Amino acid sequence: MSDLPSLLLFFVAAAAHNGLNATPARLQAVADTPVLSAEFARLDADGDGYISRKEALKDPEVVRTFRRADANKDGRLDLDEYATAHTLSRAERPTEYLKSRVAAK
Repeated sequence: MSDLPSLLLFFVAAAAHNGLNATPARLQAVADTPVLSAEFARLDADGDGYISRKEALKDPEVVRTFRRADANKDGRLDLDEYATAHTLSRAERPTEYLKSRVAAK
């Protein structure tokens, strides 16, 4: 039992060293896919590298997850935040997501 505080301190230090706000590797891998980049570019009508709330209106799934995916709360999504929105959407509605993607093709 006396090692418990040391173990806790170790995990706190490790978390601080790794950065609590770091992008998880899985989301970073999702953001690097060409398909996701193409979808992002399609929604980014003005080409500024961000998806505004107005631009997000083209995709109801992005609208639904926009607020939660906007990590820095600046009212727009960059590619990493868009990957978060995409991941949230797929996690919450996997069958609807697949149906909409199949129907769109």
